[in-house]
Amino acid sequence: EINGLPAMQESVMVVGFPTGGDNVCVTKGVVSRIDRSNYSHGRTTLLAIQVDAAINSGNSGGPVLLGDHVVGIAFQCLTSGENIGYIIPVPVINHFLEDLERNSGKYTGFCELGISWQSLENPDMKAALAMPKKMTGVYITKTEPMYDSHKQLEAGDVLTHFNGVEIADDGTFLFREAVRINFGHLVSQAFHGDVAHVKVWRNGQHLSLPVQLSTPQQLVPVHSHDVRPSYFIYGGLVFTPLTSWYLRSVYGTDWSCKAPIKLVEK
Repeated sequence: EINGLPAMQESVMVVGFPTGGDNVCVTKGVVSRIDRSNYSHGRTTLLAIQVDAAINSGNSGGPVLLGDHVVGIAFQCLTSGENIGYIIPVPVINHFLEDLERNSGKYTGFCELGISWQSLENPDMKAALAMPKKMTGVYITKTEPMYDSHKQLEAGDVLTHFNGVEIADDGTFLFREAVRINFGHLVSQAFHGDVAHVKVWRNGQHLSLPVQLSTPQQLVPVHSHDVRPSYFIYGGLVFTPLTSWYLRSVYGTDWSCKAPIKLVEK
C-alpha cells in the first residue's frame, strides 16, 4: 500500500537499480528533513522528504519503503553534497493520482496562489501596519494578473490564514509536531478550480475572502516532456520557443547562472 508519512529520524529503505551493477540495490537511511523543495524534473516547488540513503542515477522511480508500506518515490539527489537524497512523499503522489481521476486521465498540475510576498518578522513593519500584537502573517508585495487572487488580494495586504490555517510571520505553518513548512504546501494540495478561503489584514480590518485556485499558465513552459521541440529555419537562422529545457541544453545544469539574464528572468 502507498500511505504514511515517515517521521524525523525514522529509517526507510530505498530500492532501485543504480549504476554499478545489474541486480536490485537496497539502501537504508534516515529521514533528516521534511520541507518544500525544488523538483528539478518539473521546476516546481513541492513537499519533499530528505534522506541520507544513497540515491544515485538509476534509483529514480524506485519505491521508498517503511515496514510494509511505500512512503515515497526516490527521484533526485543534491550533487554538491554527500548522502543528500530526496523522495516524493505520499501527499504529492496521492494528489497526482486524484488529479488524474478527477479529470478523466488528464493531468492538470499543482495550484499556486499567484502572489509574491515577504516575511513580517520585523516588529516595526507590523507596527506600521497597525497589526494586533498576536496577529501573524506575510506581507503581499505583488499579485499576478493571470490568477484569480489578483481580483481579491492587493499589494499591501497581510495574508494571515489560508483555509483556516494560521500563517506565521516567516510564511510557515505547523505541518506536524516540531515541523514547520512553507504555507505554499497548503495551496499545492488544492485542485484546479477549488475555492480557498483566506484572511487578510487590510487598512486596519481583518477580511475573509474567497479565492479560486488554478494551476499556473506560464508564457515560458517549465517542462516539455514527451513533446518534440518545435523550430523554424529561415535564412540560416533557427528559431525555437523559449523553454527552461532549451536553456538547460545550451548552458548546462546551472543555466540559471550562465544563461543571459533577459532569458532567465522570463
